[in-house]
Parts: sequence; C-alpha cells; structure tokens
Amino acid sequence: MSGEDFGLQKVEGMTMDIREYKESDTEEIIGLVEKSLFEIFSAPASNIDDLSNIPEVYFSNGGKFYVAVIDSKVVGCAGVKIENGTPRLHRMFTDSAYRGRGIGTNLLNTIVKFCKDKEYEKITLTTYPQMGQAQKFYKENGFQVINETETILMERIL
Repeated sequence: MSGEDFGLQKVEGMTMDIREYKESDTEEIIGLVEKSLFEIFSAPASNIDDLSNIPEVYFSNGGKFYVAVIDSKVVGCAGVKIENGTPRLHRMFTDSAYRGRGIGTNLLNTIVKFCKDKEYEKITLTTYPQMGQAQKFYKENGFQVINETETILMERIL
C-alpha cells in the first residue's frame, strides 16, 4: 500500500484526485457503497464486510483499491482483487450526485492501467441485471458478457 496518487484531474470544472485507498477513507467508502446499493436495490446493503478490511481483502493478493476525491470527499471507488491469477473489478461506485462527469471512466482507466502494468491478460467483473447503467458503461469500455444467470459475468481482454 504505497499511497500512490495519480495526480489531480479536471472533471467538469472540478478538481478530482484518484489515489490509492487510505485507512481514513473507510467510513466514506462504506457510506458511498451503502448509498449506491440502496439506490439500485431499494434495500439496505448486505455482504459488504470486505470494505471493513480493505488492506487484507484487496492488497494481500496483490490487488488495489482506489478512491476518487473531490473537495476532500470520496465520490467514487473501485477495487481489484486477484482471484485465481485473474484480476476482478470489485466495488466500483460513483456517488449519484457526481455521475456522468468522467469519474467512473477515470477509476476504470486506473484499474486497467494497474492490470496492464502487471501484465494480466484480462480483467473480469460481476454485475446484476438491476444495474443496467453499469452494464452499459462496462460495454462502452470494452467489456463483454461471458455468462448471464442471476448475475452477469463480464470480461475485458487487455
């Protein structure tokens, strides 16, 4: 966990910083994910225990977790876990008040760069039928549906 910072970027007139997770981000990340999941599923979030222990869950296998920050507020997050030798995009969310401003694209590009730098051949993710906006975003960014059941498995060749 090097605390690497990818520099300030302008996003629709605002200055956004994409950087590696810091322990002090935990509460804001949990709040962002809970809010986002409630907006999608109209129910309280469940099964988000990984967010209480990001260093162990994400970093221990060589993965990463990034946040997008505007005005000292976490407005987006995205993690990558390494599972069976393949990077898996996980917990990618943007605060609904900030969507459509390139935050998700910047987070995804940061994850893809990390994976390419580590010479992985592909990245996978799982999403849900209720997350149509996310599916559209991933398809626009080179992901293809691999399997569709109660969840949707997607991958992008790097």
